[in-house]
Amino acid sequence: MEGTHVSVRLAGSARGRFVGSGGRILAESEGLEFSFDAGREPRVRFEAEGRQGRIFLQPFFSTG
Repeated sequence: MEGTHVSVRLAGSARGRFVGSGGRILAESEGLEFSFDAGREPRVRFEAEGRQGRIFLQPFFSTG
C-alpha cells in the first residue's frame, strides 16, 4: 500500500477483487496483478481464487 493505492501481485492467474466495508465489491478482474485506489474508502480487503487456491488478505486501512 502506498498512500491510498493498494497493489497486489500473485504467483498465478486468479480472479481477484477488492472488497470494502459491508462486503461491497469495489473492483474485480482476472490476472496476476491487481491495483485499486481506495480514495476515501476507509477499509479495503483483497481476495482471489484461482487454480492454485484461494487467498484472503487482511484489510488495508486508508489514511486518505
